[in-house]
Amino acid sequence: MENKTDPMAKALWEYYRTKEERFIEVSSDISLPEEMAASYFFRTFSAMNSMERYAMEHAKGKVLDLGAGAGCHSRFLQEKGIEVVAIESSREIAELLKETGVNQVINERWQDWESPERFDTILLLMNGAGMAAYLSELPAFLKKLSTLLTDGGCILMDSSDISYLYELEDGSRIMDLGGSYPGEIVYTVEYEGEQSSFPWLFITMQDLKTECDKLGLSMTVVCELEESYLAEIKVLSLGNHASSL
Repeated sequence: MENKTDPMAKALWEYYRTKEERFIEVSSDISLPEEMAASYFFRTFSAMNSMERYAMEHAKGKVLDLGAGAGCHSRFLQEKGIEVVAIESSREIAELLKETGVNQVINERWQDWESPERFDTILLLMNGAGMAAYLSELPAFLKKLSTLLTDGGCILMDSSDISYLYELEDGSRIMDLGGSYPGEIVYTVEYEGEQSSFPWLFITMQDLKTECDKLGLSMTVVCELEESYLAEIKVLSLGNHASSL
């Protein structure tokens, strides 16, 4: 979806410049609006959840931070002496990344970015699987990420099982079997009267494993937090792939 405004960027820049809290309203087509504090996007390691901390502790070699946002993960890794390339599709947020000290920033959508470089770790955090937007786009998304890995490299990507949002009080679930994948939603972000909407994908562990298996990728859940999980994805060697078929 094309948007002329970038309310998220506006809120983040205002918080960064003033150090006064700003609140962003986030809603979706299946949930009520909630407020998110702009300061959350600048959180330190101690404020990160267990999945993020695992990713920060296990990221190694040359790291690609895809969908870097305000850069809390990139900056933490840089401070550890790790080389990080941050990719951010928002031009204004990419400028904020540079302003806040991220050394290597690329303003590009993953669909358009072509890189001769290869990475030992690719990070996609804060429900990073959502960048695929639709289940039908996930194979192309995973294929592209896998081509950016060094031999033995890995993708650390999180997502959530949001099927509980369809539950009734008796525990049954309302699912439109003829409709789109239940994890495909549309988010709307609003700040000071400006709105921006975009599609996002949430995928269950089993469905992600199924998609990875089809592509010759291994998928291991390395951390869980309530309905969310962090997956480590690797390219199977030819021998391992053949033995798994």
